[in-house]
Amino acid sequence: MEDLCRRYVSVHLEIEVHEPLEMVLQLAVPDMPGAGPRESLTITGGARFLTATEVVIPGEGRAHVLAVRPGRVLVEYQATVEGRGAAPGVSLADRLTYVRPSRYAESDQLVAVAQAEFAGISGAPGLLAAVSSWVGTQLRYVPGSSGPTDGAVHTLLRRRCRDAGRHRGHGGA
Repeated sequence: MEDLCRRYVSVHLEIEVHEPLEMVLQLAVPDMPGAGPRESLTITGGARFLTATEVVIPGEGRAHVLAVRPGRVLVEYQATVEGRGAAPGVSLADRLTYVRPSRYAESDQLVAVAQAEFAGISGAPGLLAAVSSWVGTQLRYVPGSSGPTDGAVHTLLRRRCRDAGRHRGHGGA
């Protein structure tokens, strides 16, 4: 019998809106074939329920778009995901897109560091394990230690990361 993997996610946001705007919320768990979520999303503005349009963004998950008026907007999201989704396939287009340096993972600036730290390690399983171990022993997870536009170089230089949720189970504070 396959072991059951169950995850719970919840979000509560209170947003003060000062002028009419189109709001984009990206907080829903992604669709995973074989492990679809049971979820609820409630958005209220004043005493009215607001309706959002769901948009699937390839490679990034789902977003919800809605028009809001000035005032307080409350967002409540809850999801339970059971089971394990199948690993997505990797296309040649994915490989070309996701190995490029990005604003947050400046791989072109970190080549020398990666080569020095992981010299002699080959193959994805061994390299992934080595990188995971290095992150867990070399970085501390400190809330507020980085901003929303800080990337990998900033994290490496400061040896601190605010994103503990993605690395739970690895060392750090």
